[in-house]
Amino acid sequence: MVIKRAKDPFRKLVERCQKHSLDIDIQNAAWSHALVLFEFLIKEAAENKEKDIRIVAGSLNNEFYNELFLKVEKYLEKVKDNQTKISIVILKNEDELTDLRNNKFARFVEKYDKGDICYLNDSSKPHFVLIGNSSYRFEVDHHHTKAIANFNDESIGKMLEIMYDQLCDKAVA
Repeated sequence: MVIKRAKDPFRKLVERCQKHSLDIDIQNAAWSHALVLFEFLIKEAAENKEKDIRIVAGSLNNEFYNELFLKVEKYLEKVKDNQTKISIVILKNEDELTDLRNNKFARFVEKYDKGDICYLNDSSKPHFVLIGNSSYRFEVDHHHTKAIANFNDESIGKMLEIMYDQLCDKAVA
């Protein structure tokens, strides 16, 4: 007898929203939720050539990003095949960071010719991942991992795009 495991309801919701580009705010406040959202956001970029990946993070936490890399490696290869740009702004000085040499996600981005990581010493800025100009996970409370995600919200997406560009203008590679 085969026992079927029930699909996680949060994962099911995120999968449906990504698949159908739904404009639904997804509240999330857990590490596991962030992993699921990042996975489907990167999948979104892999399936849509014109959607760049932009990430703003306080650091690239090795534990989180190594776990994420294992989940999205196949999507990152597709992103690479599509020549989709991946750019990351880390909101700490380079010398304050944990060692990124053991961070598989960061190493992938650094080696990728369309990948870029830069640094900005400003921990007051919000953390987010933006795919194209309408799919995102935006942290509203970093300390409690509270965030809002959406797969088809151009108004917030445009705001995050402008914010990202402003951060990039101030950041150093």
